[in-house]
Amino acid sequence: YNRSKSNGTEQNFTSLDSFHRSVHIDSELKVIAALPKMFHVREQNMIFGKRGRGTNFALGYNGMTSLGDDHILDHGMEAIRKEIERCDIYSGIIVYHSISGGTGSGVGAHMIELLRDMYPCNYIMSCAVSPCISGD
Repeated sequence: YNRSKSNGTEQNFTSLDSFHRSVHIDSELKVIAALPKMFHVREQNMIFGKRGRGTNFALGYNGMTSLGDDHILDHGMEAIRKEIERCDIYSGIIVYHSISGGTGSGVGAHMIELLRDMYPCNYIMSCAVSPCISGD
């Protein structure tokens, strides 16, 4: 939340430099690669891994340490921390995540746990999204 006003309205979801106050996390780059072209997002807030999680909750939740692809949670939490530090007042976060697959369900669940541990008194709104019938 920023107390700055633009055209008489308070700016809640964008920062003073007009970037969206968001962090995008996926285990595969192809899923989030087009975001900077479509939206005004910070490229350093696009966190991605080297390979998918194979629709496996455990691989998403526990990471893929043996394959050297376990940085998603650490980098994601660091990006979220930096976005929160840009706020004048921080009261909570909205987490959009899938309820299927390894990244949406596993990484999403672990991320929400880490957020609760790091920010125990702030709101967390979890918006679970159901997958499409076909496609990635």
